[in-house]
Amino acid sequence: IASDDSDDEPIPVCRECGGLVGIFPDHGLCWQHFRGDGATSGAQQIYEPGHEPAVTWILPGEEPDDL
Repeated sequence: IASDDSDDEPIPVCRECGGLVGIFPDHGLCWQHFRGDGATSGAQQIYEPGHEPAVTWILPGEEPDDL
């Protein structure tokens, strides 16, 4: 996951696969896996990896593999 050193906000990821997760009100109020820019509205592609998101939070620069 790319990060900007000045951005220290935690990022939600899936504990099972390390993928980015988010809530997209236009697609329901549950966590969903997505690809793309997590900060720009409409720049995400929601996908189904075959499991439900197991949400955890990491800091920029941390690797999901370290969970």
